[in-house]
Amino acid sequence: MLKKHAKDAQIVKHNIGRSGLNPNGNYRRIDRGFRFRMPGWRNISWKNVITELARVGYFGSLNFEHEDITMSRLDGISKTSAYLKPMLIGAPFEGRNDLNFRF
Repeated sequence: MLKKHAKDAQIVKHNIGRSGLNPNGNYRRIDRGFRFRMPGWRNISWKNVITELARVGYFGSLNFEHEDITMSRLDGISKTSAYLKPMLIGAPFEGRNDLNFRF
């Protein structure tokens, strides 16, 4: 089964000179120029990601990995689930038959 991995990211401009943007190394360092975040807590437009996955026919699972150093695992799971669940598409588009959509 094909699975998609959900993770957000944050660029911390004032730390770039200290550690760069390379996401390798100890992700718990607070002075990194790049931080993993829970979906919805930074820059990625998850509505756009989910829309594009649906457009190419993907309606499988969406998994997330907790590497956000700002919250506990349980808090991260709770917040991510609450954030992503309303955006998930329950049924694919069935087509339009009205005159405006005929070509």
